[in-house]
Amino acid sequence: MVVGLLKCYCNFESCPNSTCETDGYCYAATSLDRGLAKHTYHCWDRKTIFPPGDKPIWCRKEESVDIYCCATDYCNRGRAPGTEAQSRDPTPGTVPQGM
Repeated sequence: MVVGLLKCYCNFESCPNSTCETDGYCYAATSLDRGLAKHTYHCWDRKTIFPPGDKPIWCRKEESVDIYCCATDYCNRGRAPGTEAQSRDPTPGTVPQGM
């Protein structure tokens, strides 16, 4: 793991110890798979963010209620966007430094 990167909860098989690292955002997403809610947790690297240098358009509440983005270590853990079961976070995500 690299010092200075954001650590995020990750439920992809490719993530060691359920953790990924990024210079961008952590995210939690909810989608439907055959009628059942599927929750995805992962990292969103700065190089894939649109628009560049800004908060990703998909992370803006007015654009999507099914994705939650944040920028503190493991801030996406326990999130279930688009459902009533979402845990409360008193400090919503902000744009990482240098963006």
